[in-house]
Amino acid sequence: MIVFKNYFKILKSHKKSLMLYTIIFLVLMFIFAGTGDPVDKFTRTKLPIYVKDESNTEISKAVVDFIDQNHILVDVHEDMLDDKLFYEEIVCAIDIPKDFEKNRMLKFKEVYDDSFTLFAKNDLNSYLNQIEAFENAGFSTNDAIKNTEANFAKEIDVKVNSISKNYKKDSPYYFQMMAYVIMSQIILVVGTINLTYNKEMTKKRNLISPMKKSIQDLQLILGHIVSGLGIWLIYVVLYCLYFKDFSFSRQVRQMMANALLFTATIVCFAVLVSKLAKKENTITGVMNVFSLGSSFLTGIFVPQELLGDFATKIGKIFPAFYYVSNIKDIMTKADYSFINKNSLILIGFCLGFIILTILAKPKLEK
Repeated sequence: MIVFKNYFKILKSHKKSLMLYTIIFLVLMFIFAGTGDPVDKFTRTKLPIYVKDESNTEISKAVVDFIDQNHILVDVHEDMLDDKLFYEEIVCAIDIPKDFEKNRMLKFKEVYDDSFTLFAKNDLNSYLNQIEAFENAGFSTNDAIKNTEANFAKEIDVKVNSISKNYKKDSPYYFQMMAYVIMSQIILVVGTINLTYNKEMTKKRNLISPMKKSIQDLQLILGHIVSGLGIWLIYVVLYCLYFKDFSFSRQVRQMMANALLFTATIVCFAVLVSKLAKKENTITGVMNVFSLGSSFLTGIFVPQELLGDFATKIGKIFPAFYYVSNIKDIMTKADYSFINKNSLILIGFCLGFIILTILAKPKLEK
Protein backbone atom coordinates (compact mmCIF):
# COMPACT_ATOMS: atom_id res chain seq x y z
CA MET A 1 0.00 0.00 0.00
CA ILE A 2 2.94 2.33 -0.75
CA VAL A 3 0.99 4.53 -3.19
CA PHE A 4 -1.96 4.73 -0.79
CA LYS A 5 0.31 5.83 2.10
CA ASN A 6 2.14 8.37 -0.06
CA TYR A 7 -1.24 9.76 -1.11
CA PHE A 8 -1.94 10.94 2.42
CA LYS A 9 1.63 12.20 2.91
CA ILE A 10 1.04 14.52 -0.05
CA LEU A 11 -2.40 15.37 1.33
CA LYS A 12 -0.82 16.40 4.65
CA SER A 13 1.30 19.00 2.85
CA HIS A 14 -1.93 20.79 1.80
CA LYS A 15 -3.51 20.89 5.28
CA LYS A 16 -3.26 24.70 5.53
CA SER A 17 -5.23 25.20 2.30
CA LEU A 18 -7.83 22.66 3.42
CA MET A 19 -8.20 24.38 6.80
CA LEU A 20 -8.67 27.72 5.06
CA TYR A 21 -11.65 26.42 3.09
CA THR A 22 -13.13 24.89 6.25
CA ILE A 23 -12.92 28.30 7.95
CA ILE A 24 -14.53 29.96 4.90
CA PHE A 25 -17.33 27.40 5.08
CA LEU A 26 -17.97 28.05 8.78
CA VAL A 27 -18.02 31.82 8.17
CA LEU A 28 -20.51 31.36 5.32
CA MET A 29 -22.65 29.20 7.59
CA PHE A 30 -22.91 31.93 10.19
CA ILE A 31 -23.72 34.50 7.50
CA PHE A 32 -26.34 32.55 5.53
CA ALA A 33 -27.87 30.41 8.27
CA GLY A 34 -29.72 31.58 11.34
CA THR A 35 -28.33 31.00 14.79
CA GLY A 36 -31.12 28.57 15.70
CA ASP A 37 -31.88 30.08 19.09
CA PRO A 38 -33.87 27.78 21.41
CA VAL A 39 -37.63 28.29 21.51
CA ASP A 40 -39.13 28.45 24.99
CA LYS A 41 -42.46 30.14 24.24
CA PHE A 42 -44.97 30.35 21.41
CA THR A 43 -45.72 33.60 19.62
CA ARG A 44 -47.44 33.95 16.27
CA THR A 45 -44.95 35.04 13.64
CA LYS A 46 -45.90 38.07 11.56
CA LEU A 47 -44.22 37.92 8.18
CA PRO A 48 -43.39 40.82 5.85
CA ILE A 49 -45.37 40.13 2.66
CA TYR A 50 -45.94 42.08 -0.55
CA VAL A 51 -49.37 41.74 -2.21
CA LYS A 52 -50.55 42.89 -5.63
CA ASP A 53 -54.33 42.71 -5.97
CA GLU A 54 -55.36 42.59 -9.65
CA SER A 55 -58.77 41.13 -8.88
CA ASN A 56 -60.13 43.90 -6.63
CA THR A 57 -63.14 41.80 -5.61
CA GLU A 58 -64.78 41.08 -2.27
CA ILE A 59 -62.80 37.86 -1.75
CA SER A 60 -59.46 39.38 -2.88
CA LYS A 61 -59.92 42.35 -0.55
CA ALA A 62 -60.62 39.89 2.28
CA VAL A 63 -57.31 38.13 1.56
CA VAL A 64 -55.44 41.46 1.65
CA ASP A 65 -57.16 42.38 4.94
CA PHE A 66 -56.29 38.97 6.40
CA ILE A 67 -52.62 39.45 5.52
CA ASP A 68 -52.67 42.99 6.92
CA GLN A 69 -54.16 41.80 10.24
CA ASN A 70 -52.08 38.65 10.69
CA HIS A 71 -48.82 39.62 9.01
CA ILE A 72 -47.02 42.77 7.85
CA LEU A 73 -48.24 44.20 4.54
CA VAL A 74 -45.24 45.75 2.78
CA ASP A 75 -45.43 48.26 -0.06
CA VAL A 76 -42.62 47.60 -2.55
CA HIS A 77 -41.94 48.95 -6.03
CA GLU A 78 -42.15 46.00 -8.44
CA ASP A 79 -38.67 46.70 -9.84
CA MET A 80 -37.24 46.11 -6.35
CA LEU A 81 -39.04 42.82 -5.65
CA ASP A 82 -36.11 40.52 -6.43
CA ASP A 83 -33.75 42.57 -4.25
CA LYS A 84 -36.21 42.62 -1.34
CA LEU A 85 -36.68 38.85 -1.63
CA PHE A 86 -32.95 38.15 -1.85
CA TYR A 87 -32.13 40.25 1.23
CA GLU A 88 -35.18 38.74 2.99
CA GLU A 89 -36.81 42.11 3.62
CA ILE A 90 -39.97 40.34 2.47
CA VAL A 91 -40.53 36.57 2.67
CA CYS A 92 -42.71 36.36 -0.42
CA ALA A 93 -44.57 38.37 -3.05
CA ILE A 94 -48.20 37.41 -3.71
CA ASP A 95 -50.05 38.21 -6.92
CA ILE A 96 -53.86 37.98 -6.77
CA PRO A 97 -54.83 37.47 -10.45
CA LYS A 98 -57.88 39.01 -12.14
CA ASP A 99 -59.73 35.66 -12.24
CA PHE A 100 -59.12 35.00 -8.53
CA GLU A 101 -62.82 35.09 -7.63
CA LYS A 102 -63.37 32.18 -10.01
CA ASN A 103 -60.36 29.89 -9.40
CA ARG A 104 -59.15 31.08 -5.94
CA MET A 105 -55.48 30.54 -6.91
CA LEU A 106 -52.75 32.83 -5.54
CA LYS A 107 -49.41 33.27 -7.32
CA PHE A 108 -46.37 33.21 -5.04
CA LYS A 109 -42.85 34.45 -5.69
CA GLU A 110 -40.54 33.40 -2.89
CA VAL A 111 -36.96 33.01 -1.75
CA TYR A 112 -35.48 29.51 -2.11
CA ASP A 113 -37.38 26.93 0.03
CA ASP A 114 -37.91 29.46 2.85
CA SER A 115 -39.77 27.89 5.77
CA PHE A 116 -41.48 31.23 6.49
CA THR A 117 -42.91 31.25 2.97
CA LEU A 118 -44.30 27.76 3.52
CA PHE A 119 -45.92 29.04 6.70
CA ALA A 120 -47.46 31.98 4.80
CA LYS A 121 -48.81 29.62 2.11
CA ASN A 122 -50.33 27.28 4.69
CA ASP A 123 -51.86 30.21 6.56
CA LEU A 124 -53.51 31.63 3.43
CA ASN A 125 -54.63 28.21 2.18
CA SER A 126 -56.24 27.53 5.55
CA TYR A 127 -58.04 30.87 5.37
CA LEU A 128 -59.31 30.27 1.81
CA ASN A 129 -60.29 26.67 2.57
CA GLN A 130 -62.47 27.82 5.48
CA ILE A 131 -64.20 30.39 3.28
CA GLU A 132 -64.85 27.70 0.68
CA ALA A 133 -66.20 25.33 3.35
CA PHE A 134 -68.70 27.94 4.55
CA GLU A 135 -69.74 28.69 0.95
CA ASN A 136 -70.29 24.99 0.28
CA ALA A 137 -72.48 24.91 3.39
CA GLY A 138 -74.77 27.52 1.82
CA PHE A 139 -73.37 30.77 3.20
CA SER A 140 -72.89 33.78 0.95
CA THR A 141 -69.29 34.86 0.22
CA ASN A 142 -69.70 37.86 2.56
CA ASP A 143 -71.01 35.68 5.44
CA ALA A 144 -68.37 33.03 4.75
CA ILE A 145 -65.64 35.68 5.08
CA LYS A 146 -67.12 36.98 8.36
CA ASN A 147 -67.40 33.49 9.86
CA THR A 148 -63.84 32.63 8.81
CA GLU A 149 -62.46 35.85 10.28
CA ALA A 150 -64.30 35.10 13.53
CA ASN A 151 -62.67 31.65 13.67
CA PHE A 152 -59.19 33.07 13.05
CA ALA A 153 -59.75 35.75 15.69
CA LYS A 154 -60.11 33.09 18.43
CA GLU A 155 -57.10 32.84 20.72
CA ILE A 156 -55.69 29.51 21.88
CA ASP A 157 -53.26 29.12 24.77
CA VAL A 158 -50.17 27.21 23.66
CA LYS A 159 -47.51 25.87 26.02
CA VAL A 160 -44.07 24.79 24.76
CA ASN A 161 -43.10 21.60 26.61
CA SER A 162 -39.74 21.04 24.93
CA ILE A 163 -36.95 23.37 23.95
CA SER A 164 -35.18 22.55 20.72
CA LYS A 165 -32.92 24.19 18.20
CA ASN A 166 -34.51 25.20 14.91
CA TYR A 167 -32.35 22.94 12.74
CA LYS A 168 -35.09 22.48 10.10
CA LYS A 169 -34.74 26.10 9.01
CA ASP A 170 -30.95 26.07 8.86
CA SER A 171 -30.26 22.54 7.53
CA PRO A 172 -30.86 23.40 3.85
CA TYR A 173 -28.46 26.35 4.11
CA TYR A 174 -25.81 24.15 5.72
CA PHE A 175 -25.93 21.52 2.97
CA GLN A 176 -26.24 24.24 0.33
CA MET A 177 -23.02 25.97 1.51
CA MET A 178 -21.40 22.54 1.88
CA ALA A 179 -21.37 22.19 -1.92
CA TYR A 180 -18.92 25.08 -2.32
CA VAL A 181 -16.39 23.74 0.16
CA ILE A 182 -16.70 20.18 -1.20
CA MET A 183 -15.90 21.41 -4.72
CA SER A 184 -12.96 23.53 -3.55
CA GLN A 185 -11.35 20.96 -1.27
CA ILE A 186 -11.82 17.89 -3.46
CA ILE A 187 -10.56 19.56 -6.64
CA LEU A 188 -7.57 20.83 -4.67
CA VAL A 189 -6.79 17.45 -3.06
CA VAL A 190 -7.63 14.97 -5.81
CA GLY A 191 -6.46 17.22 -8.64
CA THR A 192 -3.10 18.09 -7.09
CA ILE A 193 -2.28 14.54 -5.97
CA ASN A 194 -3.30 13.00 -9.28
CA LEU A 195 -1.21 15.61 -11.08
CA THR A 196 1.79 14.64 -8.92
CA TYR A 197 1.51 11.01 -10.08
CA ASN A 198 1.08 12.13 -13.70
CA LYS A 199 4.41 13.98 -13.78
CA GLU A 200 6.90 12.51 -16.27
CA MET A 201 9.60 11.73 -13.68
CA THR A 202 7.10 10.08 -11.34
CA LYS A 203 5.73 7.98 -14.19
CA LYS A 204 9.20 6.78 -15.20
CA ARG A 205 10.02 5.85 -11.61
CA ASN A 206 6.74 3.98 -11.24
CA LEU A 207 7.31 2.09 -14.50
CA ILE A 208 10.47 0.44 -13.10
CA SER A 209 8.79 -0.26 -9.78
CA PRO A 210 8.10 -3.96 -8.98
CA MET A 211 4.51 -2.98 -8.28
CA LYS A 212 2.17 -3.46 -11.25
CA LYS A 213 0.71 -0.29 -12.75
CA SER A 214 -2.81 -1.64 -12.25
CA ILE A 215 -2.12 -1.99 -8.51
CA GLN A 216 -0.72 1.55 -8.38
CA ASP A 217 -3.83 2.92 -10.11
CA LEU A 218 -6.09 0.93 -7.81
CA GLN A 219 -4.37 2.36 -4.71
CA LEU A 220 -4.60 5.86 -6.18
CA ILE A 221 -8.34 5.41 -6.83
CA LEU A 222 -8.73 4.09 -3.27
CA GLY A 223 -7.00 7.24 -2.01
CA HIS A 224 -9.44 9.41 -3.98
CA ILE A 225 -12.41 7.50 -2.53
CA VAL A 226 -11.12 7.70 1.06
CA SER A 227 -10.28 11.43 0.80
CA GLY A 228 -13.71 12.17 -0.71
CA LEU A 229 -15.47 10.16 1.99
CA GLY A 230 -13.30 11.83 4.63
CA ILE A 231 -14.21 15.35 3.49
CA TRP A 232 -17.91 14.43 3.33
CA LEU A 233 -17.75 12.80 6.77
CA ILE A 234 -16.05 15.83 8.36
CA TYR A 235 -18.93 18.10 7.35
CA VAL A 236 -21.55 15.55 8.37
CA VAL A 237 -19.93 15.40 11.82
CA LEU A 238 -19.80 19.22 11.94
CA TYR A 239 -23.51 19.24 11.11
CA CYS A 240 -24.24 16.90 14.02
CA LEU A 241 -22.20 19.10 16.36
CA TYR A 242 -23.70 22.36 15.11
CA PHE A 243 -27.29 21.13 15.31
CA LYS A 244 -27.08 19.29 18.61
CA ASP A 245 -30.83 18.56 18.82
CA PHE A 246 -31.22 17.31 15.26
CA SER A 247 -32.91 14.02 14.40
CA PHE A 248 -32.20 11.65 11.50
CA SER A 249 -35.42 12.58 9.76
CA ARG A 250 -36.13 11.67 6.14
CA GLN A 251 -34.99 15.14 5.03
CA VAL A 252 -31.69 14.97 6.91
CA ARG A 253 -30.92 11.45 5.67
CA GLN A 254 -31.68 12.39 2.08
CA MET A 255 -29.62 15.60 2.24
CA MET A 256 -26.65 13.61 3.60
CA ALA A 257 -27.05 11.05 0.80
CA ASN A 258 -27.38 13.89 -1.72
CA ALA A 259 -24.12 15.41 -0.43
CA LEU A 260 -22.38 12.01 -0.72
CA LEU A 261 -23.54 11.59 -4.33
CA PHE A 262 -22.37 15.13 -5.12
CA THR A 263 -18.99 14.36 -3.48
CA ALA A 264 -18.55 11.30 -5.72
CA THR A 265 -19.37 13.43 -8.78
CA ILE A 266 -16.80 16.08 -7.87
CA VAL A 267 -14.13 13.41 -7.20
CA CYS A 268 -14.67 12.12 -10.76
CA PHE A 269 -14.53 15.67 -12.12
CA ALA A 270 -11.29 16.40 -10.21
CA VAL A 271 -9.63 13.26 -11.65
CA LEU A 272 -10.61 14.38 -15.17
CA VAL A 273 -9.23 17.89 -14.59
CA SER A 274 -5.92 16.47 -13.32
CA LYS A 275 -5.65 14.30 -16.45
CA LEU A 276 -6.06 17.35 -18.69
CA ALA A 277 -3.97 19.80 -16.65
CA LYS A 278 -0.17 19.95 -16.81
CA LYS A 279 0.53 22.42 -13.99
CA GLU A 280 -0.67 22.86 -10.42
CA ASN A 281 -1.60 26.48 -11.20
CA THR A 282 -4.08 25.15 -13.76
CA ILE A 283 -5.70 22.99 -11.07
CA THR A 284 -5.98 26.00 -8.75
CA GLY A 285 -7.46 28.11 -11.54
CA VAL A 286 -10.05 25.49 -12.44
CA MET A 287 -10.87 25.03 -8.74
CA ASN A 288 -11.55 28.76 -8.24
CA VAL A 289 -13.47 29.27 -11.49
CA PHE A 290 -15.51 26.07 -11.20
CA SER A 291 -16.35 26.30 -7.48
CA LEU A 292 -17.06 30.05 -7.33
CA GLY A 293 -18.66 30.27 -10.78
CA SER A 294 -21.01 27.35 -10.20
CA SER A 295 -21.83 28.61 -6.69
CA PHE A 296 -23.21 31.85 -8.11
CA LEU A 297 -24.97 30.23 -11.07
CA THR A 298 -26.53 27.12 -9.50
CA GLY A 299 -28.29 28.42 -6.38
CA ILE A 300 -25.59 27.94 -3.73
CA PHE A 301 -25.00 31.65 -3.10
CA VAL A 302 -28.01 33.08 -4.96
CA PRO A 303 -31.43 31.32 -4.83
CA GLN A 304 -32.34 29.60 -8.10
CA GLU A 305 -35.66 31.46 -8.17
CA LEU A 306 -33.82 34.78 -8.41
CA LEU A 307 -31.52 33.73 -11.26
CA GLY A 308 -32.40 35.03 -14.72
CA ASP A 309 -33.29 32.67 -17.58
CA PHE A 310 -29.82 32.99 -19.14
CA ALA A 311 -28.03 32.37 -15.82
CA THR A 312 -30.26 29.36 -15.14
CA LYS A 313 -29.45 27.85 -18.55
CA ILE A 314 -25.72 28.22 -17.87
CA GLY A 315 -26.15 26.89 -14.32
CA LYS A 316 -27.66 23.66 -15.62
CA ILE A 317 -24.31 22.61 -17.11
CA PHE A 318 -22.90 22.29 -13.56
CA PRO A 319 -23.60 19.30 -11.26
CA ALA A 320 -24.22 21.68 -8.34
CA PHE A 321 -27.45 22.90 -9.98
CA TYR A 322 -29.05 19.47 -9.56
CA TYR A 323 -27.56 19.06 -6.07
CA VAL A 324 -29.25 22.30 -4.95
CA SER A 325 -32.50 21.37 -6.73
CA ASN A 326 -32.50 18.10 -4.79
CA ILE A 327 -32.18 19.98 -1.48
CA LYS A 328 -35.11 22.21 -2.39
CA ASP A 329 -37.33 19.24 -3.32
CA ILE A 330 -36.28 17.26 -0.23
CA MET A 331 -37.40 20.12 2.03
CA THR A 332 -40.63 21.01 0.23
CA LYS A 333 -42.10 17.67 -0.94
CA ALA A 334 -43.46 15.36 1.75
CA ASP A 335 -43.30 12.16 -0.34
CA TYR A 336 -40.04 12.96 -2.13
CA SER A 337 -38.03 9.96 -3.34
CA PHE A 338 -34.22 10.24 -3.54
CA ILE A 339 -34.29 8.18 -6.76
CA ASN A 340 -35.33 11.05 -8.99
CA LYS A 341 -34.37 13.09 -12.04
CA ASN A 342 -31.81 15.26 -10.19
CA SER A 343 -30.05 12.26 -8.62
CA LEU A 344 -29.95 10.43 -11.95
CA ILE A 345 -28.44 13.49 -13.65
CA LEU A 346 -25.72 13.61 -10.94
CA ILE A 347 -24.99 9.91 -11.57
CA GLY A 348 -24.87 10.74 -15.28
CA PHE A 349 -22.30 13.47 -14.65
CA CYS A 350 -20.27 11.00 -12.59
CA LEU A 351 -20.26 8.36 -15.35
CA GLY A 352 -19.57 11.00 -18.00
CA PHE A 353 -16.49 12.27 -16.15
CA ILE A 354 -15.22 8.68 -15.75
CA ILE A 355 -15.64 7.96 -19.49
CA LEU A 356 -13.91 11.24 -20.45
CA THR A 357 -11.03 10.44 -18.08
CA ILE A 358 -10.56 7.01 -19.66
CA LEU A 359 -10.65 8.47 -23.17
CA ALA A 360 -8.20 11.25 -22.22
CA LYS A 361 -5.71 8.90 -20.54
CA PRO A 362 -3.91 7.42 -23.61
CA LYS A 363 -3.39 10.87 -25.07
CA LEU A 364 -1.75 12.18 -21.90
CA GLU A 365 0.59 9.23 -21.43
CA LYS A 366 2.49 9.80 -24.66
